[in-house]
Amino acid sequence: HSPAGAKVPEFQTKYLIDSLVMMGASISDTLAATKQPDVCVVDGMAVDPRLQALLDLTTSQVALLLSAKRILTRQSHEEQAVAAPLNIERMIKEYESFRRGSSSSQVDAKLLKRAAISLMDTGLLVPSVDDAGGGPLQFSVSKCYRNLDDNSLSRLPLLIPLEIDRELGIALEENLLECSTALKEWGKTSN
Repeated sequence: HSPAGAKVPEFQTKYLIDSLVMMGASISDTLAATKQPDVCVVDGMAVDPRLQALLDLTTSQVALLLSAKRILTRQSHEEQAVAAPLNIERMIKEYESFRRGSSSSQVDAKLLKRAAISLMDTGLLVPSVDDAGGGPLQFSVSKCYRNLDDNSLSRLPLLIPLEIDRELGIALEENLLECSTALKEWGKTSN
């Protein structure tokens, strides 16, 4: 407890990074100088576990999250009372818009569905359900999607428990994601 009116010192990330460097950790100058404290990468591992989860994604998983980011960004700018739910089908259609305009390698829908299931298994995509009084689109921690047929799985409403613009945006801006430059550039836009 601090006395009433006493000023609590503000945490400075710079001091933590300086201490890690003094102890021998290899932190790239670019990341050490960033104003984003959760982008800190020490010896190839992110300090933030959610950032590390993003760094560990396959190209098809990155493609799906970037597709979701584009969809959600556009939806936030539209003035609709009820927005269509995010689902695998919409993410795959969004990704197909990238493939049509790119000479990048083709990824088939089955691979993207497997990538989506993997994202759900890791918690980077979660099914959303109306949970009896909890309000619409609440997180569902059950693995209900595992028993669904392909059609139902493709249309299952999903949520992304990331601050997608901030966390995925940081990973894009700092060039931390494992995917083509063309896919990264496409992911930064929303149209």
